[in-house]
Formats: sequence, C-alpha cells, structure tokens
Amino acid sequence: MSRHAYCSFCDDVRLEVGNKLSIMGIYGGELVVPVAPFVLARLCCVIGFVTPAENPVSSLSLVLRANGADIARGEIPSQQLVEMRQRSEALSCTDDPISRYSLSFPLAVNPYLVSEPHVIKAFAIADGDELPAGRLYVSVGKPRS
Repeated sequence: MSRHAYCSFCDDVRLEVGNKLSIMGIYGGELVVPVAPFVLARLCCVIGFVTPAENPVSSLSLVLRANGADIARGEIPSQQLVEMRQRSEALSCTDDPISRYSLSFPLAVNPYLVSEPHVIKAFAIADGDELPAGRLYVSVGKPRS
C-alpha cells in the first residue's frame, strides 16, 4: 500500500463533542454560483491522508489551491504526528495489528470570492511529496455539463 490523499469539499465543518467532525453541504465535484462576482460566506474542505504503518509520516501540510495560488494551508506539527502514532499503537492488538495510519484535517476559506469559473485543487504534502487529494470545479450560471 502506498500513501494517498482524498478530500470532500463542503459548506461547513464543525468539531463536535467527542472529537467528531460534522461535515455539512458536501459538493459532488462542482459548485455552481448564480452570477459572478459571488461571495460565499465559507468554503471548506476536509482532506484525508493515509500512510502504511511501516512508513509513518514525519511532516504533513494540507493545501487548497486556485489558479496556482494557495488559498488555504494547514500544517500538523511533527510532535503531534508522533503523538497520534503513539496513541494508535497503544490501541493496537497482536491479533489485529495496525496496517495504516489515517487522519482527516479541515481547511476553510471565509469568505470565498468567486469572480470567474475555476478549479480548486486539494493536496497533502507528506515529507515533501505532494499528493493530489481532489478538486472542485467552480462554475458560474450553469453546470459544466
């Protein structure tokens, strides 16, 4: 198994009691606004990252890009990555050992101005390697068809 990333674009992400994420208004690959310019109060993306247990990550950044520019960026401190791995290993059992580590991280852009059709791309940057996580097509007036 190799490292990989994935994402879901949505309207909002909330941290709930018990360290749960609630994800509202998930987009199905395209966001259509009626006119441009158009301001969204908030645009979110939950980026997931998975790595094999034998290849733990030591640095991890998550990025959203539009028109070649970073519009949101988050970094998980290396000490936090170590602590997450140690907590997972403590829960592991010999008859069903951990085979991979995974985590999800929300990013938000608020407000988000749509001035023209474009594509927003999500990436996980793990130990310097950029892994594509997904994309959202942003359309004005009508869907791309």
